[in-house]
Amino acid sequence: MSRRLVALLLLAAATRFIRAPEIALFMFLETILTPVWIWLFIGEMPSVRTVAGGFIVMCALVAHTLWILQKSRRIPPPLPINK
Repeated sequence: MSRRLVALLLLAAATRFIRAPEIALFMFLETILTPVWIWLFIGEMPSVRTVAGGFIVMCALVAHTLWILQKSRRIPPPLPINK
């Protein structure tokens, strides 16, 4: 099996454990990290705009993740039913 196929199978399996919008946000990491991998392995320097755009998207991903974590902690427990 190719690495790409394994990655796609793992991504499909992740939908059982993670909601689809969160998977879509996670997929942005592939787009953001591609210039980093090219820079590290090939030596091609990314432009300032590329780095700035990646920084903005990474900040949005971190902010969204922190917001979701904070939101999940604020959910009050269900009220007991009095009979």
